[in-house]
Amino acid sequence: MQQLAIIGREKKLAYAEMESVFGTVQKYGNYAVLFDSEQTDSLDSLGSAIKIGKIIDTVQTDSRFTERIITYLVSHFKQTQVNSIDFGVSVYGDFMHGNDYKNLLIQIKKSLKRQGIKNRFVVPKQQELNAAQIKHNKLLRTGVEILLVQNDGEITIVNTTQIQDIDNYTKRDFGRPSRDMAVGMFPPKLAQIMLNLAQITPKTTIYDPFCGSGVVLQEALLRNNTVWGSDLSEDMVKASIQNLNWLSHEYSLSIPFDVFSTDATKLGKVPTELYSIVTEGYLGTMLSVVPSEYQLQTLITELSKLYIDFLMACKKVSPQPESIVITLPCWQMSTRSDSQVEKLKIIDQIVNLGYTIKQFKSVDSSELIYKRPTQIVGRQILVLEPAKHTVDS
Repeated sequence: MQQLAIIGREKKLAYAEMESVFGTVQKYGNYAVLFDSEQTDSLDSLGSAIKIGKIIDTVQTDSRFTERIITYLVSHFKQTQVNSIDFGVSVYGDFMHGNDYKNLLIQIKKSLKRQGIKNRFVVPKQQELNAAQIKHNKLLRTGVEILLVQNDGEITIVNTTQIQDIDNYTKRDFGRPSRDMAVGMFPPKLAQIMLNLAQITPKTTIYDPFCGSGVVLQEALLRNNTVWGSDLSEDMVKASIQNLNWLSHEYSLSIPFDVFSTDATKLGKVPTELYSIVTEGYLGTMLSVVPSEYQLQTLITELSKLYIDFLMACKKVSPQPESIVITLPCWQMSTRSDSQVEKLKIIDQIVNLGYTIKQFKSVDSSELIYKRPTQIVGRQILVLEPAKHTVDS
């Protein structure tokens, strides 16, 4: 079944995640991805998608989509046998603005009313309904949200079937008992993306050697994976255990986990069964202003050594991980949001250690960056596949 996903801010990461989960995907305009799947609950485990829907029709000109929406809503009304219908329309593209959008909603409303169908439309602030509006107005339960998605000269009409569970994300992010702003915030959505990039199975144990307060571990537990976590800081180990115990209670989980203190550059024990490493390493000093060239080079030297030492340690353990998904720090060196980021220049060293950097069909693997517009420190995501041999001590 062909479906369409509306994706978030980090579009290149979205392409890589969707490709990792669904195989062949198609970029659709500037806002969406087309994919084939029989799953109807896939959004719960996707970090980069905002909405998912089934395709109603694709039209070549904007003159036909109004009548097609009306036809669909009438059919939906008859099938559901409800007394009235609430609907909303979200526009993704530059083919409709201002009064045209308002007129579209009014035209649909009047047409449904002429056919004896009581109805009400929900008006978003900027022509896109957000998850809160959709949930509050129960559009997925008793109403309909229609997406109009532009791709070149085409407009695809989509019925939304899934939206992000924003309340659940908020609970898992801000509701945890142990959070530490001093070490930075790791979004659960990014943890989900990284787990998907690792292409884990239900039998894969997830090991995070820089576990911090346990965000990767919690998202893996919610997929019913066994998890291992370690951190150099005893305080972070305690925080992870506290958060995982909270999660297990809140979500009625009984999945085993093991969290302990160790130096990630001198790995001792690792899982004995099939496992993958998914981790956010140390990103360096939190910065509120752009660093000087000297500060930047100092950070690059320090952090390059940390990551190379860690990846060398991963080559020495037995068994070795099936895959490694890791964030490396990068820095925005200008206040301009479109300026280039500075990265660690260690890719050649990583390859020389015997790692293969996974390549994607839909996006250049060197462009997988997660960074909020106002942040100086961002994250470069690498997906590594180790060759099965060890590195000499």
